[in-house]
Amino acid sequence: MKNKTIVIAGLLIIVMLAVLLIAGCGSKAQDPQESLNQAVQSAREAESVKAQINVTVSPQAGTTGMGVDVQGDAGLDMKAKTMEASLSAMGISLDLRYVNSSGYLKFGSTWYELTGELVPGIGKDTLDGFVNLLAGYPDLFSNVAEITKAGDKKVGNYDCTNYDVTPDLNALAANASIRQLAEQLGMESGSLADTLQQAGLEMQIAIQKSEPIIREVFIAANADMPQGGKIMGIPLLPAKAHIETVIDFPEYGIAVKVEAPQGAKPFTGIGDLLGL
Repeated sequence: MKNKTIVIAGLLIIVMLAVLLIAGCGSKAQDPQESLNQAVQSAREAESVKAQINVTVSPQAGTTGMGVDVQGDAGLDMKAKTMEASLSAMGISLDLRYVNSSGYLKFGSTWYELTGELVPGIGKDTLDGFVNLLAGYPDLFSNVAEITKAGDKKVGNYDCTNYDVTPDLNALAANASIRQLAEQLGMESGSLADTLQQAGLEMQIAIQKSEPIIREVFIAANADMPQGGKIMGIPLLPAKAHIETVIDFPEYGIAVKVEAPQGAKPFTGIGDLLGL
């Protein structure tokens, strides 16, 4: 009987040690860089994504100017570089399509093909650069100087870990999509790293806890916008702006079917919408 008791006790100890060992392995914190690498790879492999976009443009501290909020949803095929989006800004709703390297804007019930500038300095070429940048957004997080846990966060229905990301500015400056967009905005690509440094770039990324999937990206920066998106001499944006962008990604691997609208009129400037 004594030997039987000893055997049972020994088995219980073994089982307890096994449970503790398994629990210890399960609770081991994953390296933030490893989580980021896996999430970036998952985003690349998905090839398409639904994005919920919120952009806030406000005057930098100590400056004046008008602010604007832009919200909307977009479906993006990152491989084909096609996009369909519904956006709202200043009480105006716009539909946007990008397919076969052409951009289309729906204002009211009329579709326009973007052939000119929306506002001074922002037109079709800018849209090309933006779509290319959004299609390659996982690459923005491929090279980081530092990543640290910022806390837990709920993004939609997903429990996530939020990380502060310090980007490698030289790697960002070398990114082809960023260089393309910078050139179309009239920035000198040779000094792009310095420009990003002066912008005070801040980045955060929320990664789903149950599997390595990017659920939210936050990017904030300062920007000089001397033209201010002027219409009839009235600046719509602050000359010295602070821009905060939050993009949520509730779905990956979605079907994105975008067709060029039939009978789209050439869009040559904001005057088309104002009847000027």
